[in-house]
Parts: sequence; structure tokens; C-alpha cells
Amino acid sequence: MEQKDTIETLRAVIDERDIKYQQRWEAQEKALGSALSAAEKAVAAALIAQEKAVANAFNAQEKSVSAALAAAESAGKKSGLNDGWVILLGIASFLGAVGAIFMALRK
Repeated sequence: MEQKDTIETLRAVIDERDIKYQQRWEAQEKALGSALSAAEKAVAAALIAQEKAVANAFNAQEKSVSAALAAAESAGKKSGLNDGWVILLGIASFLGAVGAIFMALRK
């Protein structure tokens, strides 16, 4: 009888530990799912913020280029500069805008 009691006791201990391991596994799965969900939300928010920053930088640079071109055209008309210099200034402003956008994306 002692051997039968010992086997039953061991079986009860094994069953109890199986339940504990299963509960631990389920808790880890739940925690991992929550962590992955939070990471996905954080990445999505960061991407949206980056897109907005790039759009704002592009819009600001576009306004700056437009103002520079308008100033160059009016200065060219007043001082008799030819259209070649106005085009050159426009190209330089455009290259500056592209450089600013590139620098914004590197951050």
C-alpha cells in the first residue's frame, strides 16, 4: 500500500506543477501580446510624427523658395538682370530645399 500511496502522491504533485506551468505559460503569452501591441502603437505614432515633420519642413522650404524667387524676379526686373540669373537662383533655392529635406529625414 505504501507504494500505491507514493505513486498517487507523486501524480498529484506532477498534476499540480503542470497546472502551475500552464498558468505561467498563459501569463507570459498575455504579457508578450500586450508588449507587442504597445510596440506597434509606438512605431505607428513615431511614423506619423516623422511624416508630419517632413511635410512641415517641405512646406516651409517651399514657401522660402517661393519668396526667394519672387524677390529675385522683382530685383531682376528693377535692376535689369537677365532671366538666367533668376533661374540660377531658383535652382540654388531648390537644391537648398532638397538638402533641408534630406537632413530632416536623417534624424
